[in-house]
Amino acid sequence: MKIDHIAIAVNDVEESAKTYQQALGVDNVEFETVESEGVKIAIIHLENCRIELMQPTNDASPIKKFLDKKGQGLHHMALETENIEGEV
Repeated sequence: MKIDHIAIAVNDVEESAKTYQQALGVDNVEFETVESEGVKIAIIHLENCRIELMQPTNDASPIKKFLDKKGQGLHHMALETENIEGEV
């Protein structure tokens, strides 16, 4: 089992991406927008996993609701495994 990605809810994905790039010493960031989820994502690729910074793009976004309730921070961590039954 390994960490696939760590998702962090943020207010400003571009500013947050700059902060993470500087802190982690990386420059490979991809941006994408998922209209169906109302979210803009910055994907930072690390050696063995990735960090996804998520910013809401509208008031109906689940990320907007998360930020309103809890503020910026860890939203979820996704694990990857070859054998889910054996790992659980």
